[in-house]
Amino acid sequence: MKISIEEKSGFCFGVTRVISQAEEILDTGEKLYCLGQIVHNESEVKRLVAKGIIFIEKEDLQRLHNVKVLIRAHGEPPETYQVAEKNNIELIDGTCPIVKKLQKKIRQTWDNGGENSQVIIYGKKDHPEVVGLTGQTGNHAIVISGPGALKNLRLSGNVSLYSQTTMDTDGFNQLRDELKERMGKNTDKPGQLDIHDTICRHISHRQPGIRKFAGENDVIIFVAGKKSSNGRVLFDVCRSVNSRSYLVSFPEELNREWIENASSVGVCGATSTPRWLLEEVAGKIREFTKN
Repeated sequence: MKISIEEKSGFCFGVTRVISQAEEILDTGEKLYCLGQIVHNESEVKRLVAKGIIFIEKEDLQRLHNVKVLIRAHGEPPETYQVAEKNNIELIDGTCPIVKKLQKKIRQTWDNGGENSQVIIYGKKDHPEVVGLTGQTGNHAIVISGPGALKNLRLSGNVSLYSQTTMDTDGFNQLRDELKERMGKNTDKPGQLDIHDTICRHISHRQPGIRKFAGENDVIIFVAGKKSSNGRVLFDVCRSVNSRSYLVSFPEELNREWIENASSVGVCGATSTPRWLLEEVAGKIREFTKN
């Protein structure tokens, strides 16, 4: 049986960067807090906890003073920085540069638009990246999880469409087309529609490769954390090509029956999945073939 790991699977640049920032401080023995899970992968979180990182939530930040707190790649809303300044907290800003640029664009759009404008973000409302993005508008941005949600939305004035960086391209394009149609029919108060495709190209460009990889193997084992938005998108791509695609978060979740009568098994993962975990999953599959 051939067992292979997809070449481009593993951490994206933003995740690699923030984990390197964390390890650099932890290796000195200094105490480091992190606001929220550093990455949506349970195994990597467990590894970093063993190195000494302390994960906290928003309410914990209010009571901390004179410490170092890491901001993960997802980014944070402006109020987080305000609390940090008030409490003399040193922020280690690990916000992905792509997300940072997106935050700035949304803030500028909102500041320049005034009351006669709407900012729509294609994303998951409670996702930490989206919380940071809506914060740039004083939480006035409208979050849409899919095209169907538009039917109950009253459009008025100028509309700007953005996307969470880890959403799927097809869904964004459907939303864009529906908005164009709705705006074209809005003859009472015509406004300008600005489309900003802000899906991370590292993620969108991975989809053709993942699709090809899924078609080349009899079985696909996709490795991702249960909360990984990007993982869900890429796994759905695999499953659309190969019905024998299975999602796991840990090697222990593998089922020997999945690989029965298969001549090739492909292992791939999300941009929040560490390469070492992909290797462990591939190793577990090899153990199955020996027994």
